[in-house]
Amino acid sequence: MIKRIYSSLLALVMVVGLLPATAFAAVTSTNDWDIFDAEEHLQAARRLYNSNASLYNQRINTFPYLLLAKLHGMKEAKFYTVEEKKKDFKVQF
Repeated sequence: MIKRIYSSLLALVMVVGLLPATAFAAVTSTNDWDIFDAEEHLQAARRLYNSNASLYNQRINTFPYLLLAKLHGMKEAKFYTVEEKKKDFKVQF
């Protein structure tokens, strides 16, 4: 259902002239949809991890958890960031 809505939206945007006709061809094969779905899941996982890291960092920096965190050697969690070279990755079949 989502694929059909997305395809219809892309077709409408092409008809209006906002995107070239080749833009629709870029996401029509099954493999492209699988990659699109996988990327959505990865982005959701990154957001979830960063959200939990933020909550953890806030918690270990507030009293009384601050005392326990220092006692047990707990350090702040690092946020996940995507490296620049990974952002520009191109899939070729």
